[in-house]
Amino acid sequence: MKTKQIVMYGLLSFLAASVLALYVYFFGQLKDHTPNETVQSYIVSLQNRNFDELYNLMSKESLEQSGLTRDQFIQKYTAVFERMGVQNIEVTAGMPLKSMDTPDYTLDYSAIIRTQSGEIYESYQLCLIQDKYDKGHPWKIQWKPSLILPDDL
Repeated sequence: MKTKQIVMYGLLSFLAASVLALYVYFFGQLKDHTPNETVQSYIVSLQNRNFDELYNLMSKESLEQSGLTRDQFIQKYTAVFERMGVQNIEVTAGMPLKSMDTPDYTLDYSAIIRTQSGEIYESYQLCLIQDKYDKGHPWKIQWKPSLILPDDL
């Protein structure tokens, strides 16, 4: 009799733990990233020159318009930053601001790009949209080349 109780309690404990694990897993999958989380990921990825992650943060539609594949994007910006001898990128950004006319957000930020030839000071503006092509509609950045480097470089 005691063995049956031990087995029963063990089975119930296992089932309770399994249900809890599934809840945590699916809740994490459904969590919608905020515009601020996307911006923070963008800044960290830019500072670390993680162009693969930067590509992931861009909206699918805007990337298709650019005509760059993931590999082309990564190779292009890796090569440019290596040629420039980028040593450090310092970013200063505020909070994303909700647009009055659309569900989108905008963010103004500035960057100091330190290279072997000196420093580049530049101001940027990015637009955050909910990517309708991505499951869960996470906030993505509307891609344009001037988000990484000034237009005149």
